[in-house]
Amino acid sequence: MNINAARAAVEFMSKENGFNLKEREYAVAIFDGAKGMVAELLNIGHVDYVYFGEPNEVAKKARAAQAKKVYFIHNHPNGNNQPSIADIKLTNWFRICLQNLGLELMDHFIIAEKIVSMKDTGLMNVDYLN
Repeated sequence: MNINAARAAVEFMSKENGFNLKEREYAVAIFDGAKGMVAELLNIGHVDYVYFGEPNEVAKKARAAQAKKVYFIHNHPNGNNQPSIADIKLTNWFRICLQNLGLELMDHFIIAEKIVSMKDTGLMNVDYLN
């Protein structure tokens, strides 16, 4: 787990920044590039779903931050920090799309009772796309 990216995610999604991690899902991207780590809210969802946007939208934001590396973060308000099948599909779809756009999806963190790294759990290169 990239500790700096995980720390940036937790700091960005802390209560001081207005996120209520128990009531809504939030999709955040951290862009790691020439400007350092830049966190940006992609979307606010409901209690059980959040839309991350389209890969070209994420790529545009990454380029604005002069970044080649992207980290995704979202929370599970129910406290279950295990990635869902939808999480795995979304992550791998974005990984492939962003790679085709010249960017690298480095990890996808899920925040619940603790932080889970999908990279560390081996779920970043899974073919669930069918």
